Amino acid sequence: METHPDFKRLFTQKESIALTGKNYTNVTKLIGMLTFAFLVIGFANGSLTYLNQKVNDAFVKWITLKIPGGQVAKVYDIEATLNTTDLKEKYKYTEVNTYKNYYLPFYVKNTTDSILRGYGRSFQFDEPLVEKVFDAENNEFVGQHFQDGEDIGLVLTKDFLKKFGYSETDAFVQIAVDTSTLGNPSASMPVPIPIRAVVKSLPGASQMAFTPYFYQQHSVQRYVAKKGRPFNPLHHSLKVNDSQLFYHVNTTNKQLISAIESNINYFFTHTQKYAHLSPTIRPEPNEYVNEGENIKIIFYERMSFETITAIHNDLYDFLQHANQEQAALCQRVYAHELGDLPSNYLLSPDYLSINLLNANRVRDLRDFIRTTYQLEIDISRIEALENYHLVAFLTKSLAMVLLGFSLLSVCLYSNNLLSSHLKKIEMNLGTFKAFGLSEKELQQIYITIMLTIVAAAMIIALAITCLLGYFGLFSTVLQLFTETKLEAEQTYFLPNYIVLSCLLIMGISYMSIRYIIKKNLHKTPGDLIYGRET
Repeated sequence: METHPDFKRLFTQKESIALTGKNYTNVTKLIGMLTFAFLVIGFANGSLTYLNQKVNDAFVKWITLKIPGGQVAKVYDIEATLNTTDLKEKYKYTEVNTYKNYYLPFYVKNTTDSILRGYGRSFQFDEPLVEKVFDAENNEFVGQHFQDGEDIGLVLTKDFLKKFGYSETDAFVQIAVDTSTLGNPSASMPVPIPIRAVVKSLPGASQMAFTPYFYQQHSVQRYVAKKGRPFNPLHHSLKVNDSQLFYHVNTTNKQLISAIESNINYFFTHTQKYAHLSPTIRPEPNEYVNEGENIKIIFYERMSFETITAIHNDLYDFLQHANQEQAALCQRVYAHELGDLPSNYLLSPDYLSINLLNANRVRDLRDFIRTTYQLEIDISRIEALENYHLVAFLTKSLAMVLLGFSLLSVCLYSNNLLSSHLKKIEMNLGTFKAFGLSEKELQQIYITIMLTIVAAAMIIALAITCLLGYFGLFSTVLQLFTETKLEAEQTYFLPNYIVLSCLLIMGISYMSIRYIIKKNLHKTPGDLIYGRET
């Protein structure tokens, strides 16, 4: 005989209320247990992912060898020896290159008095590490490679842009050029240097990268060639900046470029103060940055740099008044007096960079270099990688233990809740069975009720977990209790295994609830009514 649907619906409703507890206390306890479990799992996975990004970055297989001052003269001999095929095969590395660390002063964007220093390093134009730097997928590379070994453009990190107020769309960055060679010891002026590319990060926490040629031209030539800084537009031997104006137009739109040229021509033909100059205005090949065109304005009489600058100021004011959007695309640039260094001069690098095939022989390589050259390799990144694997294993193991504990807790709690409830009402259940309510129907009713309670608790717990995780609970806690520099976009939360955990909880809950129901309801109606054990 089949039970009437109305009775089953009423029975299910009353039992659901009883099992959820007064004011949903039983469900609340389940939500608390599941929220804790999901938070731990999410935090463990998010932290491991973050640590993995930090340690296993694109540059982990490059180790450095610092060159003391007394060994600088031998550095090229050391480089040549380490680049021999026998040593490469024996110690499992591919190439050794030199590089130079260097600080450069930069103007904060749109200021004329705020100067900060940026830290950078040189890259050989064709060394393997450059491929990792210009990796769009892993290093978020945007822009263009170094054009050649004599490129004077800079590769900047996103941290650099944030520090100095620039954006990825800017074509130039303003370096502070010392003009003290003219007798003013405190003078400096902003000079635009092309931004070749923007990347997420560079080795050694560098904020910028440049070619050795740029370093030579910017720093060394001042002291060796005695010509003053070649990027100094005021230099007495560089007369081109006294007779020409150079502009880079940061657009590929031919109509805009033509409109800007027309406005420049209109300025010189209709401004009485400058009408007599009759300059030639012509486009130039783009030698500066990745996109856009250059405009050169040639005057046929030599003027002082101050006069040329006054003309530029008036012209730029005119362009802004005519069309601010067009004026914003125009960047004044300068000609630079770049030249060769004396043939007997060698750049003195600070470090050797070694590209490892794998880390299996790195300690043997360290011992060889220590014995042969009395130099020390920095293998801290390799050691950090090894430590990471240990920490990752321990963290994953702990996450699995906590997951198992959570599964056990949820199952034990739901089983005890159901078992104690069935024990409390077994006389009623015996009566219902005696009047025709089958054991199969009771099993279906209680399995449905308990799985609904567990599923509802999981959904609410998961929502709470995601809200807390993605809105910065963990980063806030870490910021309060650690001194670690945290990244703004990092939430330290990743619910990778939470879906798997939910499926496991539901599966195990189903089996355990089914077992409890069968254990308590397989008795005869008489055994249930009189509380007899079988």
